[in-house]
Amino acid sequence: MNEPSEPRGLRERKKLKARRELERVALELFSGKGFDQTTIREIADAADMSPRTFFRYFSSKEEVIFARASDDIEALRLRVRSRPEGEPPYESARHAFIEWADRLQDSREDIAARVRVTADAGALRRRAAQLRDDVARAVAKELSERQSHSDGTRNALVASVCVEAMTVALVLWSGADPHRPLRAFVRDCFDHLEREIRS
Repeated sequence: MNEPSEPRGLRERKKLKARRELERVALELFSGKGFDQTTIREIADAADMSPRTFFRYFSSKEEVIFARASDDIEALRLRVRSRPEGEPPYESARHAFIEWADRLQDSREDIAARVRVTADAGALRRRAAQLRDDVARAVAKELSERQSHSDGTRNALVASVCVEAMTVALVLWSGADPHRPLRAFVRDCFDHLEREIRS
């Protein structure tokens, strides 16, 4: 007789737990030894798993660093999409990024570790730059879906500038007083940006 199948919800939770554990120990090792000096076997051993299990969740070490990017980009897209139709593109993007900061708030230690590791490895800096481009394209696409603001060039410029402001806010937040919320850093960066543009 076949064993009763495990409830899908429980299986998914176990998979997510294993994935998060691999991310956690990988970031610890990357921070302590360096990204290039850390092997996949070391990550698997530290997580009490096999290299084969590692590859069940990640195709490479690089993927561990950017594992949550797709979900985060989709969350940002939804925030842009929820803004009023007639709102100027910059205002829509600005508000979306500030609201997105609330989603990222509880991941401060994780984000700080990723920022540190990325800054120390050349290959990761290139991948991070590509990720910023992906975020900008996603935001620009959402802005361009609106009939009232379909100027692709303008939307691409707005999205790129906002991504850079958000990037600076994340870097500052990851190394600052943990009690100050990310939303405050994002607002500060956008305020500085707007003052510079007006001046």
